[in-house]
Amino acid sequence: MLMLAVLIPSRSIADQPNSFRDCADCPEMLVVPAGSFTMGSPDDEPGQFVAEGPLRRVSIRPFAVGKFDVTRRQWAAFVSATNRETRGSCFWTGRSGSKPDPAGSWRDVGFPQDDDHPVVCVTWNDARDYARWLSQRTGRGYRLLTESEWEYAARAGTATPYPWGSTAAHEYANYGRPRLSAPFRPMRSVSTTCTAMSCNGCRIVLHLRMPGYQPMALLTRLWLT
Repeated sequence: MLMLAVLIPSRSIADQPNSFRDCADCPEMLVVPAGSFTMGSPDDEPGQFVAEGPLRRVSIRPFAVGKFDVTRRQWAAFVSATNRETRGSCFWTGRSGSKPDPAGSWRDVGFPQDDDHPVVCVTWNDARDYARWLSQRTGRGYRLLTESEWEYAARAGTATPYPWGSTAAHEYANYGRPRLSAPFRPMRSVSTTCTAMSCNGCRIVLHLRMPGYQPMALLTRLWLT
């Protein structure tokens, strides 16, 4: 899935609203203040992957991040405006499970979706080009989040595996079956940051570790100093 970011100049962050939308069909963005956090997870955390270590301290400049993942409606506006080709073949769909689906596309992911669901089954290049299109439309610097920006926003000042605690919880996030994705709606809040950071599917970030990663990414709008 796709979420965007935009950097904000430190000198002007005090003048920025907490949230904004640059155009009618642009993603709603939330301002995330600068700060630092411990990135990664400890070796003794249940379910930890080797790639999540070692722990390291990271400083983050102020930026804005999409309140929600990019929706099918927002993605369709990009496809219509740019005559973007819809290519088949997804790494995962409701029909194929964890096996590639040659017939899959963002228009047909093998399970019910409406325009308020997150767009999925798009490539890293698709996500990059969507961010460039928004930048050209708005005069802003939209791009994908870095891995550290995503984790900083997702952790929301916490050090637990999830921002709400140590275990997954449906009251805070949509995950697993029977719904493979869900329309965005208010959930129990654990922070003032994004409502969909830990739910609804996989995400693409600016620096990928695995080739061929298919679900769409987070968009960030960065304010440069």
